Amino acid sequence: MSNELETLAKIFNNKFYRIPDYQRGYAWGDTQLRDFWEDLINLRSDKSHYTGLLTFKIHKGDYDPSEKQLAENGFEKYDVVDGQQRLTTCVIFLNAIIAHAREVSHGVADGNGALGLK
Repeated sequence: MSNELETLAKIFNNKFYRIPDYQRGYAWGDTQLRDFWEDLINLRSDKSHYTGLLTFKIHKGDYDPSEKQLAENGFEKYDVVDGQQRLTTCVIFLNAIIAHAREVSHGVADGNGALGLK
C-alpha cells in the first residue's frame, strides 16, 4: 500500500484485514459515533471525508482455513497497525447502508427512509 490518500474502495480492493490480538477491542461510544456522523452529514457534496491515518502491515504468517480461498483468489492479508476503530466504524456504517438499501428494495423501510441513526 502507498502513503497516499486512498478511497475506501481502494483500501478494500483485493485485500482483507486482520485486527491483531495486541489491538484493544472496539471501544467507540456515542461521542465518537456522533462526531463521525456529524462529519459525514456536514460534508459538502464536492468534498471527500478524511477518515484519518490508517496503518497496515502486510501479514507474514499463516492463513486461517477460512482465509485460504481469499488468498488463493489473489487477496492480500494485512494486519491493522493503527486506525482499527475508524476502519471498523466505516465497515459497520457501510453494512448499515447495505442493510437499509436491501430493506428499501424489499419495501420494509420505515416510510421516511431513516437509517435509524439519532
